[in-house]
Amino acid sequence: MGKETSRLSYFYKIVEKINDCASESEQNALISEFDAFLLSEMYKKRCANVAQSFISVGKTLLDSGVKNFLNQKNLASVEDFENLNIFKFRPGLTLQEISSSTEVDGDEIKKVHLVYARKIITTNNLKNQDWDIEYNWVDIDLNLKTVTFFLPSESANHNDEKFPSRPKFITEEIKNILSENYGIGLSNEKYSTDLYKIYHRLTTQNEKSMQEV
Repeated sequence: MGKETSRLSYFYKIVEKINDCASESEQNALISEFDAFLLSEMYKKRCANVAQSFISVGKTLLDSGVKNFLNQKNLASVEDFENLNIFKFRPGLTLQEISSSTEVDGDEIKKVHLVYARKIITTNNLKNQDWDIEYNWVDIDLNLKTVTFFLPSESANHNDEKFPSRPKFITEEIKNILSENYGIGLSNEKYSTDLYKIYHRLTTQNEKSMQEV
């Protein structure tokens, strides 16, 4: 079994276990394990492109405050928002929000961190197709009014010619999702190799510090 196949199998396995788990404590432990898996994917430098856009609308759904945001989403708590997607996620060929976390101060939402993923076909061999999971990180900073995209390297994605694994297409799709789900309108993104170098250095340092613990 190749590394990509093994990674995909693990992804399916842990998502199924989280969705089927009856014990809340075991469920929380599995979610922590899944979060660690997502972080390890990032630390393996699978996100090689960084883009940033400014929020172009005056007020987003997230600016309405924690209480109003949860009411509009029909959720009881921030924890419900952060766990919402992983419990219903099934890997598919379209981008889905699989992980979310927030930084709040009282009733004010400061930042939101999202992960979008989809299953991609990495070979054009119809009889023996290889699959992988494509991850895209999105950081929303409501104080700076910015949205930063951490995107994977371009890959040979044979899912859909109209939606290849290229930053331009991925950011456009995520921008549509952010507009629909959070009322976020964005300016044109800017791709920055300098921003990526800084991000790369910080995550490498973080990875080393985690290994030393």
